[in-house]
Amino acid sequence: HNPYGLAVRSRLVFVCDGRAGLKILDTTQLDAITEIGHIENIYPYDVILRDELLFVTAQTGLYIYDISDPATPRLLSMIAGSTAF
Repeated sequence: HNPYGLAVRSRLVFVCDGRAGLKILDTTQLDAITEIGHIENIYPYDVILRDELLFVTAQTGLYIYDISDPATPRLLSMIAGSTAF
């Protein structure tokens, strides 16, 4: 995997992992980092956090997710476009 962008909030790390999608990692225990959430079917390049919103630029556009529950991100909106980075 070839991670691109990432964002950090407290103990959570949001990693853009190309074809593998976007991974949400819990780093509470650095010797046992766990994946608690995942966004599939996108090829993300970069990510920005704003309160409970996650903005993701991806190969097919800009995606906005509600991450009030980071284990289950919920898509709020998508603006289509090619190579949106």
